[in-house]
Amino acid sequence: MLLFIGGVSIVVILLFSVIYFVVWNVMFNFQGTSSAAPLVTETPEPTDPPQLSSLLVESGSPTREPTVESSVETTVLPTTEPTAEPTIEPTIESTVEPTKPPVLPPPLAPTPTGKLAIPLAGAKIIIADVNGTFINQINGARQPNYWKFAADDSQPQLVVNGANAPFDQLGVFDGRGSTPHEIGNPGLTSHSHPVWSVDGSRILYDDNVLGCGAWCAYWRDSTKSNDTGDGQIFVASGNRPIVGANPLYPQWTTEDRIVFRSCASWAGGGGDCGLWVTAPYSEPTKLTNNANHIPTDVYGDTAVFVSNEVSGDDWNVYAVNLLDHTVRQLTSHPSPDGLATISPDGRWIAFVSQRDNSLAIWYLALDDSTPPQKLFDIPPSWGTLAPDAWYEEKLSWGR
Repeated sequence: MLLFIGGVSIVVILLFSVIYFVVWNVMFNFQGTSSAAPLVTETPEPTDPPQLSSLLVESGSPTREPTVESSVETTVLPTTEPTAEPTIEPTIESTVEPTKPPVLPPPLAPTPTGKLAIPLAGAKIIIADVNGTFINQINGARQPNYWKFAADDSQPQLVVNGANAPFDQLGVFDGRGSTPHEIGNPGLTSHSHPVWSVDGSRILYDDNVLGCGAWCAYWRDSTKSNDTGDGQIFVASGNRPIVGANPLYPQWTTEDRIVFRSCASWAGGGGDCGLWVTAPYSEPTKLTNNANHIPTDVYGDTAVFVSNEVSGDDWNVYAVNLLDHTVRQLTSHPSPDGLATISPDGRWIAFVSQRDNSLAIWYLALDDSTPPQKLFDIPPSWGTLAPDAWYEEKLSWGR
C-alpha cells in the first residue's frame, strides 16, 4: 500500500513538472525574448489533466504576469520646447488701386492769329485776318507798323507813312484801320518807316528833309494828336545824331534801343556798313557787315531783316540775335522772300513770297522749328507789290 501511494506521488510530481515546464515554455515563447526555437518535449497525454490554476495554487509557486512588448517603434518627441520665433505682422497691401491721371490728348499745334497790314502798289494798305479774310483798305499810305501790345482794336495802334493824299504826315489808326489822325510836320511827306516804341508812347521814324542834312532818326510823342513839330533827333554817344546817306529803317526794341542800317556816318567816316544797335546817348554796336541788310521788325532780342546779298533779284529773310550777334538765314527759296514781320506773341514770322508763281503770304516759326507754310494767296483784286517793295516796304502783324 505504501508502495502504491509512493508511486502515485511520483507520477503526480512528474506530471506537475511536465505541465509546469510546458506552461513556462509557452509563456517564454509568447514574450518573444528568445530567438532560439524552444525544445519540444513529448509529454504523454494525461487522462484527466488538472486545471492549470489549481496546479499553480497547489504548488505554491508565484504567479508571473506576462510582459507584453509592442513591436511598433515609438518616436519619442523632444521635451525641449523650440525657441519661439518673433511674430511678423503681415503686410497688408491696399486693394484700392491708385487713381490714374487722365490721359490728355497731345497739345494742338499753335496756330497763328491776328491781323496783317499788307502794303501794295499805288500807296494802298490792305488789312486782313491771318486766314486771308479782308478787313479794310487804307489809301494813300505805305510802310505800316502795328503796335504789337495794344489791348484791343479800339486803341490807336497802326501807324503809316502818309506818302500821298489824304495823308501828308504820319497817320495813326485803330486796329482795323479806322478813326485816323495825323501827327508830324504838315506838308512833309518825308517822314518814313515809322515804328512804335515797345510801350506805345512814342513813334520812331527816319527823315532826309529836316535839318539833319541827311537821313536821320527822329522820334515823337504818339499821344499828342496835334503834335506838328519835326520831332526830336535820336542821338548816340557824344550827342551825335544817327545819320546815313541812305534810309536807316529804324526799329525800336526793348530798353529804348534801336536797330538801324548805316555805314557809321555818325563817326565822321563811312564804309563800315551793316546793322547796328544802340540806346540813346550810347555807342552803337555793330551787328552785321553788309549794307544790303535791311531791318523790317524786332521782338525782344531778335531782329529780322531782308537781304539780296546772294543774288540781286533773290531776297531772303534772316534773323540776328541782338545779344550775341548770331545771324540765321530763315529762307533760301529761288523766288524772292521779303517784307518780314514778327507775330505779337513772338512765335512766327510772316513774309511775302512769289513761290509757286503766285504772290502769297507765308509764315514760319521764329525759332526755325517749322518749314515755311503758306497762309493765303494775295488775291489779284487786292493788287500787287510796288517795284521797290522788297526793300522799301514791310508787312506788319497786329493782334
